[in-house]
Order: sequence, then structure tokens, then C-alpha cells
Amino acid sequence: MGDVTLDARWSLPSTFQQLYPDIASEIDRVLFSIESDVMVWTCSLDGKVTCAGACASLIHAGNLISCGKQIRAAFIPPSRYILTWKLLHDKLPTDQALK
Repeated sequence: MGDVTLDARWSLPSTFQQLYPDIASEIDRVLFSIESDVMVWTCSLDGKVTCAGACASLIHAGNLISCGKQIRAAFIPPSRYILTWKLLHDKLPTDQALK
């Protein structure tokens, strides 16, 4: 993990503990795991992100924005702006819609 940990416990230098006892006690209260971290998409049951799941989380969260100043800028090409508008308004042709 590093120079300040040993066997999943904090191992702060004694000079640091002497100079900053309050900070050292605060650090000592922080617990951590020796297991590796894993990124988890909290909007799905299996923790994996999908395009459909991401879009659904935006719609269900109420984050669906109206197009305009929020996504329109001089540096965004019109084709990308139109694609974004279609995506946000559920106007993209999908396999389901094409059937």
C-alpha cells in the first residue's frame, strides 16, 4: 500500500505523531481494506454499465434536459448537437423501432 501502512493498519512515522497528535488520531480512525478496488455502476443490478442502462438512469433520474444552451456551444459541431437532441428525446432509430 505505501510507506504509512503495514498489514492493513496505519504506520505513521513517530515524528509525525509527535508533531501532529490530533491529525494522527484522526488518521488512525480511518479504516481501509487491503482488497483491490472495483468500479461499480450503482444503477444496475450486476454493477456493469451499459448504454441502455446509462440512458435509462438519466431519464429516470429526471436529468433529461431540454436542448438549448446546456448542450449547444460554438465548439460542438451541428451533427453532434442533433445527435444529442435525438438521444435525449428518444428519437434515434433503434432495432425495436425499425421493426
